[in-house]
Amino acid sequence: MRRSIARLARLPGNVKGLLLILLSTLCVSGMQAMVRHIASDLPPFEIAFFRNLFGLVVLAPLLLRHGAAPLKTERFTAHLGRGVLNALSMLSFFTGVSLTPLANVAALSFTAPLFATIGAILLLKEQARRGRWLALGIGFLGMLTMLRPGADLLQSGGLYIVFSSGLWAASLLIIKSLARTESSLTITLDMGLWLTPLTGLAAAFVWQTPNVLQLAWMLAIGALGTLGHLENLWR
Repeated sequence: MRRSIARLARLPGNVKGLLLILLSTLCVSGMQAMVRHIASDLPPFEIAFFRNLFGLVVLAPLLLRHGAAPLKTERFTAHLGRGVLNALSMLSFFTGVSLTPLANVAALSFTAPLFATIGAILLLKEQARRGRWLALGIGFLGMLTMLRPGADLLQSGGLYIVFSSGLWAASLLIIKSLARTESSLTITLDMGLWLTPLTGLAAAFVWQTPNVLQLAWMLAIGALGTLGHLENLWR
C-alpha cells in the first residue's frame, strides 16, 4: 500500500490531475445514479439535505485533524453567497436528476463550464482568444440543439439541469475569487456548513421520514458527492 502511494506521489502533476478528474467523474456519476434510484421514494429536496448532512460526516476527520482554524475567514459574505448559490443549484439539480435520463443529465451538465467561462471573461476580465470563443459557440449550439422547442428535455426536467448549471457556474466564479485568499480546506468545510441548514430548510416543507435502507443510500450519496467535490478542488 505504501509503495503504491509513493508511486502515485512521484507521478507528474498533469497525470495526478487527470487521475483526480477521473475519480471525481466516477464519484459524481455514482452519486447521480443513486439519486435517480432513490428519488422515486423520497423528495429531491430531502435527498439534497441528507447528501450535505452525511457529507459533513465525511469531512469530520478533517475538522478533527485541523480544528476550527480552517473555519476562520474574513470573507463571510462571499462564503454566504456561494452557499446560497450552491444550495439553489443542488436543489434544482437533484430535482432535474429525478426527472431526466442520466445520459441527458450528463450532457446538460456540461453547460456549467460554458457559463463559467463566459462569467470569467465578463466579470473576472480573463483573456478570451478566438479559439476560446469558438469553443463556447460550439458548446452553446450543442446545448440549443438538445433544448430545441418540442424536445423531450423540456418536458423531462432538462431545464432544471440547465438552471442548476448556471447557478453552479456563478458559484465557481466565487470559488475562483475565494481561492486567492482561502485554502481548499476552508472553501470545502464552509460549503458543507452552509449547505446543510439551507437545504434542510427546503427539505422541511416536503419531509418524509426515511427508513434505514434509504438512509444507507443517502450516506453513500453524501460520501460520493463530497469526495467528488474534494477531488475537484484539490486537483
